[in-house]
Amino acid sequence: MTNVELSGACIDATQIAAFVRHTQKLKSFKFSYEVKWHGCGHNWDAGAFVAILEQHLGQTLETLSLSIVTCFGSTGTGVQSMKGFRFLKDLEFDVKLLLGPPYDPGIPDRAETMDVDKGVEGEPSIPAFDGLLPSSIEKLRLLMGGTEQGARCLDALFRGWTLGKSVVNFPRLKELSLSLQTDCEAGLMQYRNIQWVSGMSGGVAEQDDPGSNALFQTTFNERFGVEDW
Repeated sequence: MTNVELSGACIDATQIAAFVRHTQKLKSFKFSYEVKWHGCGHNWDAGAFVAILEQHLGQTLETLSLSIVTCFGSTGTGVQSMKGFRFLKDLEFDVKLLLGPPYDPGIPDRAETMDVDKGVEGEPSIPAFDGLLPSSIEKLRLLMGGTEQGARCLDALFRGWTLGKSVVNFPRLKELSLSLQTDCEAGLMQYRNIQWVSGMSGGVAEQDDPGSNALFQTTFNERFGVEDW
């Protein structure tokens, strides 16, 4: 098995570990998280989930898409590094996965123990790109939605970003795109400033209707006749 797509899935770190430990040749993993109508999966630990993927798929994965359709509770801890994905080329990534306090490897999965209302205590520590991503990246698509948190997340991610740094740290990067909701003018303005700073001619900012902005999710729905959420 080399390709996996899990759409609207309600899977935590422990469950995904039981699956990916048997997929040592996986090249492409595309996943969107969705809490169920009866409350199953109310909380999710994003940091723990990505750490498991990195542990088992870091030496093989080339394409990765991670997004959140709905998560009514907390997204737990925030992703701090993806450098363990040594051969990753194409990344589609929801910035909400960065908004929790730093993931602690000593506590593998907090989804079941975190407070339903408060989530995991602590402030987000959003890494800059050069501390987050592997140098192998060629295409990067950020899913920002329309929240103020997402806009602040962009500021942190592009902290200290310059054309010189992008060339040195990400020599293969050819395409950088941002997906945001139609009412997020602040995010669009930020992106235009970032594009100017980075000097990237391949940058694209897209304004989408509210909902899941992951390309993987859109194409999955079209292929299998799934109605939009």
